[in-house]
Amino acid sequence: MTKISHEWINKLMLVVIAVSLLAISSLFIILAFYTTPTADDFDYAISFRDPEFGNVFSTVVDWYQRWNPRYLSVTLIGTYSKYLDLINHYKFLSLLLFGVWLLSAYLLLRTLFENSRRIVVAGGVLALFVLYILTMPRVSSGFYWMNSAYQYQIGNVLLMSNLACMIRLARAKRSYLFAPMSATLLFAIIGTTEMYMVLMVILVMI
Repeated sequence: MTKISHEWINKLMLVVIAVSLLAISSLFIILAFYTTPTADDFDYAISFRDPEFGNVFSTVVDWYQRWNPRYLSVTLIGTYSKYLDLINHYKFLSLLLFGVWLLSAYLLLRTLFENSRRIVVAGGVLALFVLYILTMPRVSSGFYWMNSAYQYQIGNVLLMSNLACMIRLARAKRSYLFAPMSATLLFAIIGTTEMYMVLMVILVMI
């Protein structure tokens, strides 16, 4: 076979892989339009619309002192439950999570492979996303259920963003920009779940 034939075969394989990844990821994104609230979501909505609490933060503080220290995820859930339409806007939660997940993954891979072309990094992000979502034990809980998604996927998003920030901090000569950004992300990550709190403590110690 000639060199030109090899090049065409390689390009065709890349196109097939790219189309396959796009098709698989598109199916999960389309499913977001069919999501509906579950029992726990209605419980959260009732709790955050309790007239005894004036705003979301008063409820978050009350929960933090009593039983739930996940201040960031609870704040996000409470903001949605109190100020947005629980049913009509529910599909936008998954769409938003898909978007910020892809964006943070791109930021991390772009930081790790800063000399690679952007289209190559974008392809890597798409492959990582498909691999991640296909290997999840329960995709329905991971991206389509508000209570779980806001805790774990927001944690993933912030973790990838902070890893990228920490790498840039280690490479940069001037840390005045990345140091406070990393500290802010660290504080936010700890407020998602206890699992990410332990993970970040380990990373900082390393």
